[in-house]
Amino acid sequence: MGALALAATCFILFFATFLCAQSTTGTGAIRGIVTDSTAKVVPDAAVTITNKVRGSVVHVTTSDEGVYSSGPLETGNYAVRIAAKGFKTV
Repeated sequence: MGALALAATCFILFFATFLCAQSTTGTGAIRGIVTDSTAKVVPDAAVTITNKVRGSVVHVTTSDEGVYSSGPLETGNYAVRIAAKGFKTV
């Protein structure tokens, strides 16, 4: 698996990942599935979610199915970074 292929997949994943905001509570969550360029899931990937304004950071790891979820987050603008052994970090 080339680093560029994973980078492209994670780039697409980043934009497919969504922030579900509830206007009454001011919270949401970021969820996604990490896959490689062949659509195989990537388990045990380290996902870092950073609030771009406050600088708060949440660390999660993908499940055996490549799934991750942030848990409750304040509504805001977030950066998502994904790192996995054998792949380029994106």
